Amino acid sequence: MAGDIHMQPFRVFPTYGEQYIEVDIYRSGEKLCTVTQDNSFEPICTPAGKHTDILLDFRYTTVRVTVTVLSWGEVSQDTEM
Repeated sequence: MAGDIHMQPFRVFPTYGEQYIEVDIYRSGEKLCTVTQDNSFEPICTPAGKHTDILLDFRYTTVRVTVTVLSWGEVSQDTEM
């Protein structure tokens, strides 16, 4: 399948202390991988009261993960020209 895949926003509980988010990626019911860290090897965290965007990029040998934390109502948009 070529192109970008987007999913609808969803809510998760905030992480505290040493907690982090695990993102499992499945295809046809088979788990392909689990992502727990971003490109800087920092755990994926979701601070309370913030909007967290997680971008998973599968174009490379390893999955590249970018996490962006924004204030509620703030929008970040990447546009390719």
